[in-house]
Amino acid sequence: AVGHAEIAKCDLWNGNSYSPDTDTSAIECQSAPTVEECFKKIMRQEADAIAVDGGQVYTAGKCGLVPAMAEQYDEAKCSSAGVAASSYYAVAVILKDSGVTWDSLKGKRSCHTGIGRTAGWNIPMGLI
Repeated sequence: AVGHAEIAKCDLWNGNSYSPDTDTSAIECQSAPTVEECFKKIMRQEADAIAVDGGQVYTAGKCGLVPAMAEQYDEAKCSSAGVAASSYYAVAVILKDSGVTWDSLKGKRSCHTGIGRTAGWNIPMGLI
């Protein structure tokens, strides 16, 4: 957990996972000063998982970590067969008659919303 709010959320999760039968909790909270330090804890097997936003998934991938699950708040999508549970769209725009295609990107120039931003950097760099 990074920060007071995440530590409080993890502590609540810890309490909710408590089993009086075994006098144990299913979740043990670990904390670190940054998300990157949490990644390092996972790589050193000092922690098992972290919930991250879309922009941090790219960084996690560079550390050899992979997505294991996604939050889904639409109950209908949780129980319907063939419905994608989670998605994120990034959209590129070009001049209508530029002739630029996915296959002709080499040598082209691009403008991005910011390094580390999900749609403007992480998704394009991950696909290229």
